[in-house]
Amino acid sequence: MSKLWNTSLTTGVPLMDEQHKALIARIETFDSLCATGQTHRALDELLPQLKDYVQYHFSAEEELMQRLAHDYAQLEEHMAMHQRFFTRIVEMETQREDWGDLQAAMRIRTYLHDWLVQHIAGTDQALARQLLGQHAVRPH
Repeated sequence: MSKLWNTSLTTGVPLMDEQHKALIARIETFDSLCATGQTHRALDELLPQLKDYVQYHFSAEEELMQRLAHDYAQLEEHMAMHQRFFTRIVEMETQREDWGDLQAAMRIRTYLHDWLVQHIAGTDQALARQLLGQHAVRPH
């Protein structure tokens, strides 16, 4: 059972919910590796996979946003949030040498948790309401 996922994060948009759950599962695997003293493995093996999945998810979500076109006033800001998130992860990854594996993993972990839950609960929920309200996607 997921520690991060709860029903309040459900958007009602099947693609978004499936990908959010998959993203959270990857974050929880990252957490598990760190909790068992495998921070090096978390950073070297899982973080690149996580970054790849984040890019895949952001692209899919941005395609959904494009369906709303001019009706989604937050389009550019939402896409900018995605870019800032990814940029920050890369910045934190490059600071690994200065911080050490444990500190880098903990900072990345905290950022992933805080940003993702806040983003899904706020920005993505608003996007989903608009997608569903305009029948741009089918609900669950």
